[in-house]
Amino acid sequence: MITAGAIPAAATSPSVSVPTRRRPAESSSDVESSADEHDDDEGGAALEHKKRRRSGRSLMAGGNWKERAMRILAAALLAAWLASLLFLGTARIGVAVAVPRKTKEVVTQINAREESMNWAVETAATLKRRRLRRPIPEIWRKPNNNGFERCIERPKTKCRMCSSSNFICLSIHAILLIEHPPFAVTCNVTVGYLVVHANGGLNQMRMGISDMVAVAKLMNAALVLPLLDHKSFWTDPSEFKDIFDVQHFKKVLKNDIVIVDSLPRQYARTKPLQRAPISWSKASYFKSFSLVLSKRKVVEFTHTDTRLANNGLPPSIQRLRCRTNYEALRYTQEIEGLGEKIVDRLRNGSNPYIALHLREAAIFLKAMGYPSTASIYIVAGEIHGGNSMNALKKEYPNIYTHRNLASKEELNPFNKHQNRLAALDYIVALDSDVFVYTYDGNMAKAVQGHRRYEGFKKTINPDRPRLVELIDQLDQGVVNWKEFEEKVKKAHAKRVGGPYERMTDVNPRQEENFYANPLPGCLCNNEVHATSRVQETKLRSLNNHGEKEAKASKDEEA
Repeated sequence: MITAGAIPAAATSPSVSVPTRRRPAESSSDVESSADEHDDDEGGAALEHKKRRRSGRSLMAGGNWKERAMRILAAALLAAWLASLLFLGTARIGVAVAVPRKTKEVVTQINAREESMNWAVETAATLKRRRLRRPIPEIWRKPNNNGFERCIERPKTKCRMCSSSNFICLSIHAILLIEHPPFAVTCNVTVGYLVVHANGGLNQMRMGISDMVAVAKLMNAALVLPLLDHKSFWTDPSEFKDIFDVQHFKKVLKNDIVIVDSLPRQYARTKPLQRAPISWSKASYFKSFSLVLSKRKVVEFTHTDTRLANNGLPPSIQRLRCRTNYEALRYTQEIEGLGEKIVDRLRNGSNPYIALHLREAAIFLKAMGYPSTASIYIVAGEIHGGNSMNALKKEYPNIYTHRNLASKEELNPFNKHQNRLAALDYIVALDSDVFVYTYDGNMAKAVQGHRRYEGFKKTINPDRPRLVELIDQLDQGVVNWKEFEEKVKKAHAKRVGGPYERMTDVNPRQEENFYANPLPGCLCNNEVHATSRVQETKLRSLNNHGEKEAKASKDEEA
């Protein structure tokens, strides 16, 4: 039972009519036979009777009586067979006459469907295509992706096996194969274990964990399942397995790094080397930890937020960050299931909706052309500021949160677990037709980047200084509502989530966050990406050819 405010079930779709089957016209022989019977009533029956008696006498007169009997039996069987064919051909319609009207209609439709199945399927497909072709209003439409799509494939390199003369490498492989088979299976030779403490709220931890997967790759480390923050933000006692699908996490990343649930027994009591990594560090910084890790065997990072640079990293590392954040970090089935239910209840069939994550909204949404009937989902709690929520509800009464779209029973497992509730909001915001935000926090960063990765879903970032300026002009009467509306739309024509390259800066704090805009790194133009792959293949081929020639030259000299 959904609490007050939940959206009613979707209306049923119109049925497709099917043509009914007509009864075949009577043949000329049937008409003649009927006419003969009528003539028989008028007096012509005597002549017909004589003909039949004469034919009967001639039939009985000739041949052996057994032969005559067999002929009669064969004729009777033939007549019965013809009658059965006639009966079966007309029974479908004939039987409908003796049944009630509704049953007659059902039988007629079923019989007709057998002969017109192809027509019905074709018509249904046509209607479906017609519905799909219905133009989507501009306010709900995705921006042009300009040919950019996700590109997160792994480098096409094979595992480098140990040579027979490399005793150290062979020894490491033998130990790993015995103590931890996944190492040998994934060809990820590591020198120790990395323990990380993800800090902050859900979205900050999500981005930090994605960074630590890339860091483990740089350090040649096996990653222990990340430990979540229980103190600094929401005091949520949830562990990694309570929020994320552990098996899916391991499966997606099995060809990238080794992931273990906990430290092996021989290192359980080992005192790890604890460090808080420097923020926005380059790849070389973390590669240097590999030497320390090989000696200490266990390194523990106390913080994970913004510890890896936004730019200047190897392309394979950037793609690994995206594979982790957008593919591997999937929520548990319990969270995903309820999130999908909330989305279905919001859509109420096929209705679009807005996910809102900002401070003052009503006048902006109205100026952008969104109707007062639009459904709006409030992300991450109440809207901040004085009477903002009241003003919004006055213009847009269809306001929802997870509290009024899910029952108390459905939300019971999530109570007192703010990270799990934040995960629900994340799912609803990610799936929304339009995501609008002004507060550029971790939630906004995480969602807008994921929406770009999912095909550049419409994501509006209001230009706050320009909006305040225009509102002042409206209040002062400098512009009327129509002029205000036009200026707002023009000011935000290129702020709807379309592709552009991530903004960089000398100061990393001023740079655009990698997860807010993974272009370049994980989003590539089709033609440019194809060209670069061809060039990369040619370069690899030339390098291999050069190595072969150098080896052949050495062999000749020897």
